[in-house]
Amino acid sequence: MPPGYTSGTSATARARAAMLDEMANAGVRIKEVSLPDEWDFLTGSSITTASAAERCETFMEFLRRDVRGFGVSLNSWLRSLFVPGHDYVTWLRLRMLLLERSSSSCSGTWTWWSRPRSPRSTWSAAR
Repeated sequence: MPPGYTSGTSATARARAAMLDEMANAGVRIKEVSLPDEWDFLTGSSITTASAAERCETFMEFLRRDVRGFGVSLNSWLRSLFVPGHDYVTWLRLRMLLLERSSSSCSGTWTWWSRPRSPRSTWSAAR
């Protein structure tokens, strides 16, 4: 989990702490990891906008059939169709950089989304 994930007294912080407690009770080892360098830039809105082209491809059939189903978000979906190729390639490179930096900050340990290790726990804590 990132630093400060359960900090504070807000409902969100309490819910996160409760979720982590449940995961720990199920046998998952919870480990705090540091965020990689330039985290804000690598996950920022300009990067997310460029990644929308990939998202858009999944729904292309529905966009062609009837755009009314997209409601007020139609403009962002249509913008996603026109992401220039060089922006998309830059985004792919930045995504790979984020993956490399995130992997190194986890020190070789995966703390979520692995295969089950026993009938009692849903997810394994080891890679």
